[in-house]
Amino acid sequence: MIVLLLSWSLYFFLHSWLAAVGPKNWFRRKFHNVAFRYYRVAYNLFSGAGLVLLLVFQFREPSKELFIPSAITTTLGIILLSAGILIMLMAAMNYDLKSFFGLIEERKDALKRGRLNQFVRHPLYSGTTLFFLALCIIWPYYKNLALLIIYVLYIHIGMFYEEKKLVQLYGDDYLQYCSKVKKIIPGIW
Repeated sequence: MIVLLLSWSLYFFLHSWLAAVGPKNWFRRKFHNVAFRYYRVAYNLFSGAGLVLLLVFQFREPSKELFIPSAITTTLGIILLSAGILIMLMAAMNYDLKSFFGLIEERKDALKRGRLNQFVRHPLYSGTTLFFLALCIIWPYYKNLALLIIYVLYIHIGMFYEEKKLVQLYGDDYLQYCSKVKKIIPGIW
């Protein structure tokens, strides 16, 4: 299980690091703007393939159970899993998906405050957190709990850097938004 957890930690580190401004600027200088157009595509291919491989590894790795699942816990887990997937899909609708996937050049849009962003600043993280929590409830193994803990640490660190970038991009407008809207749990965090 140590290799699995280290693999997730490395994946989350690379996922955040490659999305940061520094590595992007280095790549742009090193490979010029022509090749940089494909940075986002390559980033998404890495992210998607890495996620699929790690989820396969996650489900194949043996682990002890936290508790014996019941019909009630399984039903609760399925409800949370469905809610997490729905929130992730709704959050994705708030992005310019062509830009997100690197098919067109990124551009600075207006600060998004509508849809789910009126309730939380990072709805994609909210949905993903529910998704990983649901995995722990449906398949209550120590490895899934460890993944949830690593993920929560990752988003805590990732949000710190992402929010610094958003403050640079939107300034006081984003700071005012932060004072009114919580990060991933409405009214709490």
